Amino acid sequence: MKSEPLILDNAAREIVAATFVDHCRIRNWRLLAKAVRTNHAHVVIENAGVTPERMMTELKGYSTRRLRRAGIVGKDQEAWVYHGSTRYLWTPQKVESTIAYVELGQD
Repeated sequence: MKSEPLILDNAAREIVAATFVDHCRIRNWRLLAKAVRTNHAHVVIENAGVTPERMMTELKGYSTRRLRRAGIVGKDQEAWVYHGSTRYLWTPQKVESTIAYVELGQD
């Protein structure tokens, strides 16, 4: 990152979480779980017909725009690191364990 890492306060976290919900609804992606932390976020989305990388790029982009509109992120400030971690979950058990981690394993 070229700027200081962005720490998401409660208001920023709520904006990002709402953006995830809204964007998934608009794109007809089934959001199974989400957790927005102070310095990163996790989502589990059912197969949406696009790559996880595409989903991640869209979620980060739309979240950044909303954070900018709210005055939380500056015009030239980076909100997220380049790329991130994406995983394919091939079995129902892996989906269930990942949802549990996202929803319960973050504290």
